[in-house]
Amino acid sequence: MLKINKESILYTVIVLTVISSGIALLLAIINSVTSPVIAKKNLEEKGNAIQSIYTDYISFESTKTEVKNAEELYIVSHGDTTDYCVLVSPSGFGGEIQMMVGVTGDLKISGVEIVSMSETAGVGTKIKNADFLSQFIGLQVNKISTDVDVISGATVSSTAAKVGVETALDAVSEYLKAGDNG
Repeated sequence: MLKINKESILYTVIVLTVISSGIALLLAIINSVTSPVIAKKNLEEKGNAIQSIYTDYISFESTKTEVKNAEELYIVSHGDTTDYCVLVSPSGFGGEIQMMVGVTGDLKISGVEIVSMSETAGVGTKIKNADFLSQFIGLQVNKISTDVDVISGATVSSTAAKVGVETALDAVSEYLKAGDNG
């Protein structure tokens, strides 16, 4: 029989393996409990962003999109109209800026909402202001870069927002060209 004393490397390996396995099991249990809650909260945040763009929306459903940097494309029914919302995450100064962009069927911006971001407080976070976001409403492809002013001191953040809106327009345009819209 193998005798293991407390000074042995094998004893240390066994103890660390038991501790690591216990921690891994605990993390797996915590993840299984919290992941549905997190998923529900994320869906609520997306729904809130869509609702702030289309206040009269009846329903929204996710569809697949293959456009670079467009994470999700939603078909939004409101009134007698069907429009689109695209979740994009362009890179800003402090990391990704998760945005929901509303796009009409004739490829005009109907609204932009910032879902989450880690931009510098008081500087980059200015892109959440209604004055900045309202510049996008009604714009079409090729008008974003010329008709939207960047925020002084937050050039990277506001440029990222412009890129996100352009990406959303591209996603809806490609979706409509593919004929997947019914």
